[in-house]
Amino acid sequence: MAPQLLEIKNQALELSADDRLVLVTCLWDSLATNDMPFVDDREAVEEALRRDRELEDGRDPGCTHEEVMAEVQNVIDAASLSHGR
Repeated sequence: MAPQLLEIKNQALELSADDRLVLVTCLWDSLATNDMPFVDDREAVEEALRRDRELEDGRDPGCTHEEVMAEVQNVIDAASLSHGR
């Protein structure tokens, strides 16, 4: 991460949750559609529907909230380590 970006990130993390939400909304809105990589949502929608059917008919028991949150924390921790935080 560029030193200037690291400084901006650290300053942003000191903001209140409300101010961070305003900031992220402004940054998101500043991205033009052509700045975003093209994503074909059809495959993702088909996969989501397949997974929903598996949950509904019991083929997949799913995960508990605690399991999902633990996995999210693992991903965040791994990303933090790889970025030297």
